[in-house]
Amino acid sequence: MGRRPSGLHYQSQSLDLILGSVSAATTDVPWFLRLYAQVIRRAVVDYVLYYGHRIEKLGQIGDEAYDWLFSENKDFLDICLYLDIEPYAVREQTLGMSEEDARALRGLDFDDEPQRM
Repeated sequence: MGRRPSGLHYQSQSLDLILGSVSAATTDVPWFLRLYAQVIRRAVVDYVLYYGHRIEKLGQIGDEAYDWLFSENKDFLDICLYLDIEPYAVREQTLGMSEEDARALRGLDFDDEPQRM
C-alpha cells in the first residue's frame, strides 16, 4: 500500500462509510475505497461483538480484530491512509460502539444475546 493516490480526499465520507452513515453502494466513492471501508467495518464489528466472548472461536475472532485495530498494524494503518482518516478516529468510534450498534452495522438483526465472560 504505502502512499494514498493523489486527489482522493474523502475524509468525512470515509469514516461515515465505515460506520454505516454512507451506503456501501454510494457511487461517488471509488470501489476500492468502499472495499477498504468494509474491511475496517468488519474488524470493528468483530471486535465489538466477539472480544471476550465465552465461545472460544468467537473470542479468538474478537482478539484478532482487537490486535488488528489497536496495535500498530501496518495493513490497518495503510487502509486508514488510503481512506484519509486518522486511526485514532476509528479506534475512538469503535470503543464507543454498543453491541446493538455493531449488529446494525453488520447489516443483520439477530436476536442473539451477548455472551461475554
